[in-house]
Amino acid sequence: MAFVFLLAVCSCAHAASEEPRAVRSDIPIPLQIQIFLKIVTYDRSFDQGTPVPYRVGVLLKNTGNGGGDTAFKQVSEALAKKTILGRPLSPMKIVMRNGVFPKLEQLPNMLVLIGDWEEGGETVAEFARKNRLVTFGSNILLLECGIAVIMTLEGDRPVIHVNLNEARAAGADFHANFLKHCRVIK
Repeated sequence: MAFVFLLAVCSCAHAASEEPRAVRSDIPIPLQIQIFLKIVTYDRSFDQGTPVPYRVGVLLKNTGNGGGDTAFKQVSEALAKKTILGRPLSPMKIVMRNGVFPKLEQLPNMLVLIGDWEEGGETVAEFARKNRLVTFGSNILLLECGIAVIMTLEGDRPVIHVNLNEARAAGADFHANFLKHCRVIK
């Protein structure tokens, strides 16, 4: 059933269109989180054998306007009382200040970039490569920076883009049935 849901959401990547549609990144945070977590279930390297919480690193930029607190609250609410393949989910707020990735006592299991990431994607990608973390975002420009999975909207349909080299470098092993419904770059 879950596979059918994801296929329905992602099938838009191959839908024929008579007119080119603008790519948008203004996807509601709860929808981003719901789809990113569903994508993780198609990663065959996902460790289902451990009962420890799955840490979702929510990466925000320090903009000084308090928007990060609102975004983190939305992510926390989207993750509340949910599990992924039997593992409880735990949001982990990470704030990047002045283009510098903070030192972390504990690494997340995945990184989700929330907010405006016109700049700084390379720094995040470098950190993720070094620590073998799969990264998710919603700005198409982040694919070129090295972020592994990007969700955009074309019209009102979500489209999943996968940078396969970056995903594999992070240790992800996405199922071919999932990838055939994505826009894959290498």
